[in-house]
Amino acid sequence: RWQRGGGVGVSGGIAGILAHAVVDSNLHEPALAIVLTLCVGVVISARRLSGRVAEPSRTMPIRSRRVRLICAGLGVLVVGVLAMHVVRLGLAWKSFESGSRALARQDIQKGIADYRAAIALDSGKALYHSSLAAAYFQVFERTADGPAAQNAVAELQTAIALNPLDGRLSGLLGHVYASFAASLTASDAPKGLQSVQRVSWLRSAMSAYERATELEPFVPFYRFELGRLSLALGDHETAEAHVRRVIEIEPNFLPGREWLATRYLESKRIKEAEGEYREILARRHDQADL
Repeated sequence: RWQRGGGVGVSGGIAGILAHAVVDSNLHEPALAIVLTLCVGVVISARRLSGRVAEPSRTMPIRSRRVRLICAGLGVLVVGVLAMHVVRLGLAWKSFESGSRALARQDIQKGIADYRAAIALDSGKALYHSSLAAAYFQVFERTADGPAAQNAVAELQTAIALNPLDGRLSGLLGHVYASFAASLTASDAPKGLQSVQRVSWLRSAMSAYERATELEPFVPFYRFELGRLSLALGDHETAEAHVRRVIEIEPNFLPGREWLATRYLESKRIKEAEGEYREILARRHDQADL
């Protein structure tokens, strides 16, 4: 009976981990991969765990000294490679943590250097690339440095390629593009060139937010930004449609209601604006009571 109970338990663990792996990249985490391996081993060895099954030992005698040395050498090589891999991943994580601490104390250059070191050791983790993109974006916000902006976009695109199901990465990319569009205020640049580049950035931001909305359809912020971007591109009807959809998904999203109320006032739709303001006051009152 205890064997059956254990088998059901570890089978449930296996099913849960594999079901999670269908929709996420959870097996990239070494701890989950180890737990899955352990559960599979328990299921395979369930009959032997009771100690009641007597099986004759099976051995494969190796009489050749050369073959024994080759097998031992291969074993040492495999263990050494695995140990180097584990150490490499550990050093990458330590570099990442060092970079995060550097950014927390506003040492951006140190943070960038540490994030680059982490990526050099483990280039397959989207978290490292997105963190490096955030550091480059801080440099762009402070200095309007063009190469930093390009590096931020490149690192975010790499992170999205590594983890294409994470809508937050696409949302961050949209925020970066929208910030680029808002920063085109250089007086020495031709106005026509500014306008063309601004429209290009806005459309890129819309594309990124649309992808984020597909991946996370119930996050109101992404649709709200789509509305703001559509208005910036001159498409007023689409802008209002996006924000009204936000209110349908999340009625308590007050920035969306304020945006709609402002749009209604600008277009002389007084009754609609009054209705939105009444909803804002009522929902703020309800939140204050809570």
